[in-house]
Amino acid sequence: MRPTLTGGLPLHLGSGIPGIGHFPSFFNPFCVVDGWQRPSSLQRVLTRRILWLVAALLVGSAVAASFTPRPSREKPREGPPIPPAAAEPARVVEASLGESSRPRVVRARRGELVRLTVTATRPDTVTVEGYDRLEPAEPGTPAKFEFRADRVGSFPVRLRESARTVGRLDVADGA
Repeated sequence: MRPTLTGGLPLHLGSGIPGIGHFPSFFNPFCVVDGWQRPSSLQRVLTRRILWLVAALLVGSAVAASFTPRPSREKPREGPPIPPAAAEPARVVEASLGESSRPRVVRARRGELVRLTVTATRPDTVTVEGYDRLEPAEPGTPAKFEFRADRVGSFPVRLRESARTVGRLDVADGA
């Protein structure tokens, strides 16, 4: 005679999985009722809760990552504010940098106007790190930068897509 539940339905106490043995369906994750393997309602609830927890952790980590500032290898030193234009105009430092030439150093003093022209042999984006400047460069169309050197330090000039340094801007303090 086969054991039955109170409603008269057949109850299979084992599933034939090694190591599980013959336990009621509450303890057996692969309970077999009428030839079908069905998870118990407790397993379904726990599975849903775990999935919601994983989804919440993914969303939380994405939000946290968007608010995290990017680390900077080199902190530029901020000096006192540049005084307004005096009787003599600020000196202009002009330089041309290119992918085909060796990386060169452009020297400037704080407060001077810097004009950089960067050429590239293929389409790329040129960045002056520390000044957060980006300009596109293509063959025949160089990237042009013009800005006031208001931060003291050493700032690499790089081609982003080809990951190549084409030069460095060194800004010194004082006149």
